[in-house]
Amino acid sequence: MNKLLYKEEHLACYNYQKENKAPIEGLRINAANIWENIVEESKIIFVIEGRINISYGEITDRIVDSKQMFILRQGYQYKAYVEEDTFIMIFRISSQINFCDRFSIQQLYKKESTTEEEFNLLEVNDRLRGFLHWTYVNISDGIKCTHFFDIKKQELFFLLRAYYSKEDLALLFSSLLNNDQIFSNFIYDNHYKVKNIQQLVALSNYSVSAFNKRFKKSFGISPYKWMKDQRAKRIFHEINNYTKNFKVISEEYGFSSLSQFNDFCKVHFGLTPGEIRKKD
Repeated sequence: MNKLLYKEEHLACYNYQKENKAPIEGLRINAANIWENIVEESKIIFVIEGRINISYGEITDRIVDSKQMFILRQGYQYKAYVEEDTFIMIFRISSQINFCDRFSIQQLYKKESTTEEEFNLLEVNDRLRGFLHWTYVNISDGIKCTHFFDIKKQELFFLLRAYYSKEDLALLFSSLLNNDQIFSNFIYDNHYKVKNIQQLVALSNYSVSAFNKRFKKSFGISPYKWMKDQRAKRIFHEINNYTKNFKVISEEYGFSSLSQFNDFCKVHFGLTPGEIRKKD
């Protein structure tokens, strides 16, 4: 018998995941559709079947084929054109990553193979495909206990540790690597929710000087420069992926005039908004 027994007991349990955005989920998207959102929490995406063309921050038109995986970091927008009927598995990351008791994500920091690239693909090997298949079967049967999800996420990290080199893992997780993971996660969780550095400092409960010191140690640049770069990435994504009027975009991002907005784009991207959109 391969059906879930005592389903009513599972559904009545307070540990049963009743929300739409479960920690692990499978998603089928038909060809010619668009899959887009802002990443509220980092997630590992496994393309089990199909093909997508994704733009993410300043990264544009990246093709992801069947049996490939990648990470979307929280705080960024993404937009994917689904080129073929596609099935993906999503694992949401909401806490510190430990591959096992002896190896944490911190130990991947500054590996020789790390890169400034924010989007890297890895092949999903046979062992991982088997794990993903049976995880989806269990979820489809109705096993949606929060403890089950926690166990499966830990199993995923253990399998990554067992079957992938540290260099490959450093590439996959490059956008999440930082020498101060807790502070880094706080910044990525909140930077797009505030309008300026002062508001971000207020959320952190640090003094301005302590915040600036920890930020510089964690990210290697000033908070002002980093926030400006993140703002530029969001603007580029808006211009490149949507048909929204440039005047509307400039007003939404606080520019005093369209001329100032054009100058900003020339400085940061080497192109005017019109040239960016035409290039796409």
